[in-house]
Amino acid sequence: KANQYAAAVEKMRASILRRMKKQTDEFNGNVFYEHPNTPRYTDTRSYLAVYAGQNGGRVWLRMRLNYTNDSWLFVENAALNIDGETVRLPYMDWKRDNDSEIWEWIDVTVDAKLRATLEKIADSKSTIARFNGRDYYDNVTIRESDKQVIRDMFLVEEVLKSESG
Repeated sequence: KANQYAAAVEKMRASILRRMKKQTDEFNGNVFYEHPNTPRYTDTRSYLAVYAGQNGGRVWLRMRLNYTNDSWLFVENAALNIDGETVRLPYMDWKRDNDSEIWEWIDVTVDAKLRATLEKIADSKSTIARFNGRDYYDNVTIRESDKQVIRDMFLVEEVLKSESG
C-alpha cells in the first residue's frame, strides 16, 4: 500500500505543472504558473489566489487578494479570520480599477510569515477576509476552491524547486 501511495503522489507531482496556465515574460524571462481555477478576470468575484514565479534556479510564490463589487470600498487594509483566529495583514499598497464592476487588490511576494498564514487558510474549516475601506468594510468567505489553489501552488513550488536543483 505504501508503494501505491508513493506512486500516486509521484504521478500527481509529475502532472501538476501540465495543469497550470504558464506565461513567460519575454523581457526578463520570468515564467509564471497560475492555477486554472483562479478567476480569469479580476472583476468576476472576490478571491484569494497564489501563483508561482520562476527564473533560472529561482522560484517564488506570490499572493493576490482581490475585492470585487459594484461600488467602491477604497480598501485600506485587510484581516483574515481563520477558524476564529484573526490575522491582520500588514500595510500593503492597494490598487484599484474599474469597468462595469470595480476591483481592488494587492499582489505581494509570499514571505515566511505570509506563507504560514496561507498554510493555515489552506487547512482551515472557515476563513473570512475582511476588507476594511475608508468608511465601510465587507466580509468575504474564502471558497474551498481557493484553498485548493493554495495547496496546489505549494506543490507547484515544490516541484519547480526540485527540478531547478
